[in-house]
Amino acid sequence: MTNVQFRFKICHMINPRDLVEAVEFKPHFDQSTIGFNESLGFLEVAAENVAVGGLRLLGFSTPLAREGGFNRDNFVTPLTELNELPLEARNIDMQGKGVGPRLYNVREAFGGARQKPPFIGVYTVDIQMDRLLDGRLTQGGKMARISRHAGRILRSKLRSLENVVADIHDSYGDADAVELEMPPLPELRQATHKVKNPEGATPSFIIVRNPALVLTKVGETDAPW
Repeated sequence: MTNVQFRFKICHMINPRDLVEAVEFKPHFDQSTIGFNESLGFLEVAAENVAVGGLRLLGFSTPLAREGGFNRDNFVTPLTELNELPLEARNIDMQGKGVGPRLYNVREAFGGARQKPPFIGVYTVDIQMDRLLDGRLTQGGKMARISRHAGRILRSKLRSLENVVADIHDSYGDADAVELEMPPLPELRQATHKVKNPEGATPSFIIVRNPALVLTKVGETDAPW
């Protein structure tokens, strides 16, 4: 499995408090425990009950519910298979990076959403570092990403969505989670919605592939536009 490596362009003197200033945290959550993991470009929560070799990451997500819409529960079991998703989410545009909740490192990433989400949940999740695949290292440039996604759209029509998604999952091996940088099209939507990323931060997201990695809600915020 690919090891997480330092990517200095996403970790330029970021104050973690700046990334969560719009969040309404639950009363029990201690905000002073939030730090910034430079190698991942993600918020991290200091906690004594995290297993050896693991991290408790904090991110922004709108997890899907089986029955449709979004899951606003305090504890969310990830949907990681295509047949678990509501019908409206079973398409290559939404599942072109594989099935699993997307946990974003910055709220502003939701400026790239197709529609304004009714809420954005703030969640923690515990991940073993040797079970996290850093897919950023092999994504390539914008044109490579656009070409790759176009190929997946074509193959989903010629073959089937199920086969294409299965190929994507196979490319991740047995990783519990995969980190990727935000694709080019959402970046264009950000510009349309006039949403700017925090200084020094490159939007990325973690796809949670292991349904045992329960997301724990610690707060909510609204859309950045």
